[in-house]
Amino acid sequence: YTSGYGASEISANLLAFRCMLLSLNTLEIPTSREVETLHLINNQDLIILFSASNPSHADLISMLDDMPKEKRPKLILVTESLRHPFVKKVDEVVMLPKINNDNPYLSHQSVQLLYVLLLLPKIAYLKANNLPVTINGLLNPLFSMSSKDIMVNYQVSLEDIINNYYTKKLKK
Repeated sequence: YTSGYGASEISANLLAFRCMLLSLNTLEIPTSREVETLHLINNQDLIILFSASNPSHADLISMLDDMPKEKRPKLILVTESLRHPFVKKVDEVVMLPKINNDNPYLSHQSVQLLYVLLLLPKIAYLKANNLPVTINGLLNPLFSMSSKDIMVNYQVSLEDIINNYYTKKLKK
């Protein structure tokens, strides 16, 4: 599952849509539909929350906190601040670079979209090689590796992953 409020919803929507094109069963949690979605979610699920810095997902986090641990899904927060109010309430935090708001052409959402666009080729690579996208409900370490570490651990360059896996998979 993916979720984002306001402009962050664009990144959540893009990730869910592109993951479906990669044959990953992924749904976006519609804004204000968290309660309904909780009836479908279990401890085998993963929710990726996109949030630059504000507590827009407070109701969802509160409801998940009330769930028994054995039924609670894994949570990943994609944010630009370790001071985000949910950092201690999620299983994993993906830190994005903070954008200087003086540049009218860049926004928090631009960085989120770039992250999604870099995440998708790695998902396609893992799927094509029958490797898990998540391990114990958390993202595969491939997602946070440097280009050099990807080469050492997977014997493929990040450039090859981007050029050969994601593009070809979407053309099929």
